[in-house]
Amino acid sequence: MKLPNYSKFSLAMIWISSLTLAQPVLGQSELDELPVVLSASRLKQSPLRAPAGVTVIDRETIIATGARQIVDVLRLVPGVVVQYPRGYWAAVGMRGFGEFFGRNLQVLIDGVSVYNPMWSGVDWSEIPLSPYDIERIEVIRGPNAATYGANAFFGVVNIITRDPSTEPAFQATIASGDRGILDGNLRGSIKGDIWRWRASVGRRSDDGFDERPDSHRLEFASLRGDAQFNGQDSLLFNFSMTEKDAQDGFYHLANDLTSSQRPHDTASHTWTLQTRWARAESVDDEWWVQYYARQTSAWDHIDVKFGPFLLPTDSDYDSRRQGVEAQQTHRFNPDLRAAWGGEWREDNVRSYNYFHTMDWIKTHLWRGFGNVEWKFAPEWTLHPSVMIEDNSMTGRSSASRWAVSWEPIQNHVFRIGTANSRLTPPILHKYANWYYQITPAVKVPVYISSGLVGDAAIRSNEIAYAFEFPSLHLSGDMRWFKERVTGLVRAKGTDLVNSDDANTRGGDLSLNWRPWESTHLRLAVARTIVDSLVDPADRNYGASAPKHTATLHWRQQLPGNYEFSATHYRVGPSTWLEPDQTVPAYGRLDLRLAKKFSLGRERGEVALVTQNANSPTLDFKEKAVVNTYQRRTTFLQLSVEY
Repeated sequence: MKLPNYSKFSLAMIWISSLTLAQPVLGQSELDELPVVLSASRLKQSPLRAPAGVTVIDRETIIATGARQIVDVLRLVPGVVVQYPRGYWAAVGMRGFGEFFGRNLQVLIDGVSVYNPMWSGVDWSEIPLSPYDIERIEVIRGPNAATYGANAFFGVVNIITRDPSTEPAFQATIASGDRGILDGNLRGSIKGDIWRWRASVGRRSDDGFDERPDSHRLEFASLRGDAQFNGQDSLLFNFSMTEKDAQDGFYHLANDLTSSQRPHDTASHTWTLQTRWARAESVDDEWWVQYYARQTSAWDHIDVKFGPFLLPTDSDYDSRRQGVEAQQTHRFNPDLRAAWGGEWREDNVRSYNYFHTMDWIKTHLWRGFGNVEWKFAPEWTLHPSVMIEDNSMTGRSSASRWAVSWEPIQNHVFRIGTANSRLTPPILHKYANWYYQITPAVKVPVYISSGLVGDAAIRSNEIAYAFEFPSLHLSGDMRWFKERVTGLVRAKGTDLVNSDDANTRGGDLSLNWRPWESTHLRLAVARTIVDSLVDPADRNYGASAPKHTATLHWRQQLPGNYEFSATHYRVGPSTWLEPDQTVPAYGRLDLRLAKKFSLGRERGEVALVTQNANSPTLDFKEKAVVNTYQRRTTFLQLSVEY
């Protein structure tokens, strides 16, 4: 596979950057304003001094990538791989163990999980946000169950939306181009003395890959309200809903009546609700309580021929989730502060196909958590965290994280830490009664769970160094990790059991550099080795992680209100666990050229985006005979606001 010539790429970067050398460099005050993150420990802190590796992707970078789906932005995170089994469905892996539903990551929007309790995964295509709705994305690169519960197994992705006070009164965006791309979004905000509101409606649609029927259309709407009643009390309200229509299946099975993978239509509907009341006595003394709910209904129906019988088979299901969570943060003295709280959650799912009953299957959990930051000496800080959880599926468990950081020189922090986390199985794995009834006396089982499947576990150790060089306008972090994963789930006959173990080791590096005011560079590099402790012929965990991944993102302001950005991804070969297919090494180059303009009080931007500009790459393999290729895709974006 031919990759871009890096010497030519570097010369072009230097030449275009030199056009702006006459512009002033960043002031010291701008460099000191590192982002404040919440996701690592629930305490407001600089990523430099967080107890875990944190990658922050800001709003400007999200827009500059030209990403249509939020998930594509995660390619900027060291060790994260994003590939598409279908044109609309993204599979995400972090440090290996990639699978179709990406169960190993906890994904949050404004602090609330968007996991589907049926699969314990995330359908990224149903995220009800446009890139313009997002303020930043915080990614924790490591287990964090002590802070966010059992499914924060390999990491946490927290998508933080914009406060309406920062929004324009009106914004309209549209995108159109190759592969039938037609996206649109209307956004508006109202700001009053107490309430601030933002409403957003939009759609994403395209024709998917050439190799399979996977066109899709997603329509979404969201409403966010923020109220500040006085200097202490505030209320957050979030509501969103999506409607998705998509195709599924394989063209080569179009005439095979015995296959449930013939081309057919699918649909789903999801809504979410969040409301949070907070009282802040000061920056470090606050409590809040929130209620959240989420419901999904999915339809996937096709008739399949078994011998002389034509039987209806469907993957229809309904899922519901609701919960209450409370948290308090408090600073006891200048050197000691903590965040603690608890959560109760209830999940309900039903599906005749998967459980052979239309009764709701109900699970519940409660958890308590605590995070402490103690500066016990001028250069030393201790970060202990603990979580206790009781789950009706797998019983009581605990998770913890201990980290010690040393800052011998200002803005240079060394950290050593250890963490353990749990991964709760999805409801389908625990209670599956999935079979096809051919005749009253004959049935074909798919998964018949014994109910004995339990949690998987991970123990992670790391050494890290986070740094900032203000005079060089450079910040970043690097870490070395070693992990032991036990109790991974796989099929044994028609049952699902905890049987597999693996060891993971490696390191990652992220750099964020602003050499000039008009130039922004990001580098993310990772090396991951997975040592499988089971026979690779049974399940090839050792090949599930690309040994090397690298991303270089360059954003450049140009004269005349132009902006250019280029993002290059390099991913080594890997074998996804679901399905068990090998994807060769590939490189991908995305380009974006934008021009800002003004028309009276209206402001706007027009941008030309080319994804996979270098060459077609094999993105995913499924069923051994279907290869989906990411081909060069170009589309035009237009945004107008006032």
